[in-house]
Amino acid sequence: MADQILVMPKFGLTMTEGMVSEWLVAPGQSFAAGQPLVAIETDKAVTELEAPAAGVMVSHIAPVGSTLEVGEPIATWAAPAAGRPLISLAAANYARERGIDLAEVTGSGPRGRVEREDVEAFARSRGLPT
Repeated sequence: MADQILVMPKFGLTMTEGMVSEWLVAPGQSFAAGQPLVAIETDKAVTELEAPAAGVMVSHIAPVGSTLEVGEPIATWAAPAAGRPLISLAAANYARERGIDLAEVTGSGPRGRVEREDVEAFARSRGLPT
């Protein structure tokens, strides 16, 4: 699927611009629908923009501290192809051998791909043998 563009949202009737105050999802990181992606500061409040759907952050167009008008692009993201997560063969084999559900593992590879190192780190965090 082609990359999607995340734009500066309009949080209120009088909002004309916002400042990116904090990125909550890094490029290459997977996210779930409704998960906060970025904190946007306006003249009235700081509000978190939630993901419209599950996907992977491709790039941050607007760095922290930048102010943009409503509707301007702030990031690009991609939805997983055919609803399947990207998983390396080594990660799939390692997870299968240890009974790890890959749906619980966050990928750190390109486009959120789950690598063997991600599965190893997950296993260590759960106290499982590696």
